[in-house]
Order: sequence, then C-alpha cells, then structure tokens
Amino acid sequence: MEGDGRVRDIELAEDLGFQERMWRAQRISWAVMAALALAALLGLFGGGPLAGASAGGGEVSVPEYERFVRFGSPTTLRVRLEPPAGGGEVRLWVEQGYLEGVRLQRITPEPAGAEAARGGVLYTFRASGGPAVVTFDLEPDRAGLLEGSLRSGGGSVTLRQFVYP
Repeated sequence: MEGDGRVRDIELAEDLGFQERMWRAQRISWAVMAALALAALLGLFGGGPLAGASAGGGEVSVPEYERFVRFGSPTTLRVRLEPPAGGGEVRLWVEQGYLEGVRLQRITPEPAGAEAARGGVLYTFRASGGPAVVTFDLEPDRAGLLEGSLRSGGGSVTLRQFVYP
C-alpha cells in the first residue's frame, strides 16, 4: 500500500570494514596535511623561524644563513672575519666539499687572492680597521645535505644546509 505512511527500507550492500579503513585513511591524510602546513609556517621550506641560522663567533662567524635552500636558487652567505691585532689582511679557508656542492656566483668584496690549500680554498681579503664582512652569492648545485667548514685564524665554523630538489 502506498498511502499507509510506512517508509520502505532500501537494501544497500555495506562493507563496514572498508568504510572504517577509509575513515582512518582520511584522518591520517588530515594529520599529514596539518603537519605539512605547520612545517611550512615554521619555515621548514624557507622564510620562517626554523629557516634561519647563525654559526660561530670569535674570529669567524656567519651571523645569518639559510638552513633550507632550493636546488638552483640563489642564496647568500655572509661571513664576518675579525682582523688580526695589527690589521692588514684576513684569510678565510673554505672546505672543498662545501664548494663542490654550490656554484659560486660572486664574492664581495673581491678577494685579494685565492689559492688551493689542503682540502679547500684559502681566500685573502684586505681588512680596513674593523671586522671584514665577506658575502658569498651562491646557488646550490645538488640536492641533499650540504655541509662544510670555514676557518680563519684560530676560529672555525661548520655550516649545515639542506638543499631541496
């Protein structure tokens, strides 16, 4: 009877196990998306509190550099060098492994000299009265962990950067 007010049941095939697996997969996906959004806000992909770092102190320091960089994208490395007591020249040794992982675009100020020295390159800069600030404009040349040491006088700094593909 059509007009008797009863609702007819519709039989549908249900797979409750499948449905529960889908709900679980959705919740996991939401958690992953939220974690990626949080990581981006914190600077894991650049431009946030986790993205910047500093290293060293004393005779050689890197006041600020990017921990996370992209393959082929320009980045800057500023190195502060304390001159010797008498002034004159400062020397900066850069590990060869670090230089092999980047394409060096420009060094400002231009070094007075550069020579190969045991496992790296030794740059010489003229210091005029105070600390010398040397800027390396570079592009990462390979993806993955980029690590290297810088030395000047008795001071040493190790840099670690992650290069995204």
